[in-house]
Amino acid sequence: MMPAKARDLSGIGGVLSNARRVLGLSQDKLSEKSRISIRHISKIENGDADPSWSTLCKLLEVLRIDANLLFNLNPDIDLDDKIKNELTSIFDSCNKPNKLRLIRIAKCLADEDFGT
Repeated sequence: MMPAKARDLSGIGGVLSNARRVLGLSQDKLSEKSRISIRHISKIENGDADPSWSTLCKLLEVLRIDANLLFNLNPDIDLDDKIKNELTSIFDSCNKPNKLRLIRIAKCLADEDFGT
């Protein structure tokens, strides 16, 4: 039997860094919440280190990133459903004032023409 193909983790640092910034977290705060050293987080975000599965799971949990969405682990769900599920998860985790902000932001984005 052939070994399972390893997932390519290149670019994961950028995804984690962007998610951290979107949530308004500093590396220090992410370190505190995930119990992963700031130095290791910095190395992962800069692409100088690949996270172990356990480290990645901790970061995904704190950053509220669905591993299925990140790695496309369930190809039976189409991309629109994945995006809707992720947005719903983010929305549900917000307090009422932030939910209202998200709605205003979404309306602004829907009204914009980004050349797509």
